[in-house]
Amino acid sequence: MTEGLKFKDLLSRFTNTRNETATSWTFYNLILHPRIENKLLEEITSHVTDEIENDPAALYETIKGMNYAHAVLYEVLRLHLSIPSNIKYALKEDVLPDGTHIQAGDYIGWSPYAQGRSIKVWGPDAKEFRPERWLTPEGEVRLEFEAKWPAFHARPRICLGREYFHHKLAMPYGMQDFVEQR
Repeated sequence: MTEGLKFKDLLSRFTNTRNETATSWTFYNLILHPRIENKLLEEITSHVTDEIENDPAALYETIKGMNYAHAVLYEVLRLHLSIPSNIKYALKEDVLPDGTHIQAGDYIGWSPYAQGRSIKVWGPDAKEFRPERWLTPEGEVRLEFEAKWPAFHARPRICLGREYFHHKLAMPYGMQDFVEQR
C-alpha cells in the first residue's frame, strides 16, 4: 500500500467516517498537545492487541470502552464543530427555555462555535483543549446536555449521525501508526 493510501485509510478509520474536518482537527490538536497524544496512544496500545485488531467484533467492543479516546473526540467536536453557526425559522409561537418569547416567522440564530468557547458555559478553561472535561473522577465518559454541547443539535431534530458516532466509533487504533510515523 502506498504511503498516500495508507494515510487516507488511517484518516478514514480514525473517525469511521469520511469527515475530514473532524479528523484534521483531531490530528491538529494532538500534534499541539503531546501529553494528550501520549495518553491517547497509551490507551490504544493497552487495549488493542494484534489479535483484537484482526477481529472486528472484538475491536468494536474494545473501542467502546476506550473512554479517553471518546473524550478526545468530544473535545474536538466542542471546539471544532462542522456547523459553526445555525439559523432556524419559527413556524409558530414558542418560548425558549430562558423565557424568551418567539413569534411565528421569527428567525433564531446561534453559534455553536462561540458556545463551545464560552467561559459562561464551559468555565475559565473554555478555550483550552482539555479532553478530561468529558470524564468523571472515576474515568467514565460524561456527556453534556444537548443545549450545552450542540454537536448533534438537540431533540426533536437531533442529528441522525449521533447514534452512529456513539456506537460505531472506530477511530483510535490507527493512531499508533500515525504516531510511529511522525
